[in-house]
Amino acid sequence: RTTPLPRCARVMWRFLAGAVLVASNAFAAAPLADVPLIGDTHRPRIAVDIGNHRDVQCILDTGATVGVIGRDLADGAQRIGESHVTTANGAYGMPLLRVRDVVVGGARAGDVEFVQRDASWFGHGGNAPCILGMSFAQHFTIDLDGHARRLRLFAAGTDIDGILDPAQRTGASIKVSFDNEAIETSASFNGT
Repeated sequence: RTTPLPRCARVMWRFLAGAVLVASNAFAAAPLADVPLIGDTHRPRIAVDIGNHRDVQCILDTGATVGVIGRDLADGAQRIGESHVTTANGAYGMPLLRVRDVVVGGARAGDVEFVQRDASWFGHGGNAPCILGMSFAQHFTIDLDGHARRLRLFAAGTDIDGILDPAQRTGASIKVSFDNEAIETSASFNGT
C-alpha cells in the first residue's frame, strides 16, 4: 500500500516536472551551422570553405557518395587512390582525394573525400561544379528547408523530430543511416 504525498509535495512535484519540460524545450539542439541557399531553386548552392579556399559555392548532393572538386580546389588535398566511374560514354578513372577541413558556417568536417574532375569531363571548359556528397553530410543531421531557403547542420545523431516544430514535422522527411558502407533510408510523407 502506498501513502499519498502531502499536498505541498504534490505541488512541488508538478512544479519540478513542469520545469524539466520547459528546460528540455529551451535546450533543444542548436544548429552548428544555419546558412542561406544561394542561387535558383533547381540547383541551390551553399558557401563552403574547402581547405584554404573560402566561400566556394557547392551543391549539396546527398545521393553522391563522395564530393566532386576541380583541380583549382585540390591543392593541399591528399591523394588516397583512384575512383572508377562507368558512364554511357565509357569508363573513367578519377583521382580520389581527402581534404582535411571542409567548413559550412560553423560546422566543420574533417577528412572529407572528393573525386577530382575538371569540366572537360563534362564537355565544356572551366572548372567542374563543386559537389558535397555524403562523405561530408554523414558528419551531421541535416535540415534542408527549401521554403525558407536555409540549410541547418546539427551534430550527427540529433533527432530531427526534436529540432523541428510540429508544423514542419507533418511534411516529408527522409532519415538516412550508414552501416558498413550500406545506406539505409526511411522516408515519410505527412506522417505515413
